[in-house]
Amino acid sequence: MEKFEIDPKIKEEINKEGWENNAAVLVGKKEEMPQLLEKLEKEGRAANLGTYIKMHKEIALPKEEITPRLKEKIKSGLVFYRGDVLMYVDKDGNIANVEIRSEKISSLRRGMGIQEQVEKELKELGFFKPGESRGGEGITVMEGDEILNGIGEEIGNYKKKIEEQIREKKGEEFDF
Repeated sequence: MEKFEIDPKIKEEINKEGWENNAAVLVGKKEEMPQLLEKLEKEGRAANLGTYIKMHKEIALPKEEITPRLKEKIKSGLVFYRGDVLMYVDKDGNIANVEIRSEKISSLRRGMGIQEQVEKELKELGFFKPGESRGGEGITVMEGDEILNGIGEEIGNYKKKIEEQIREKKGEEFDF
């Protein structure tokens, strides 16, 4: 029986880019897949901003830790970004953040305004920022600044709480 072999140059090119319709495409033998998958995950490349956000999202503040006062003001899909950091309210009500590395997002074109492209894709994904409206709802830029300050304060309090829990746990572990 004749084995079907893929031209190594074609295989390398597919695995280098590796994206088709928002799904990773890897070509190789069964035994090569773990290394190719690990490489894909380490590189963190994505076909578009939505996929990138899903891959790199970190929960900065779980919804259970958000005070009722702040919960009242935040809306799912509300997004803030400063420089390369995107902070948003996810569909579950958590405050999430992602560091945007444009070189890892295939849909963003080099040489064009990256920030404008990011904003366009965020709108297409249903995100809105302070000063914009979404389906008749929105918040002003001033309200957005107030919310962002509140989020920053609550994230700081949450981090302190977690650090304290870690210190207490370490103290219990080494208490002879």
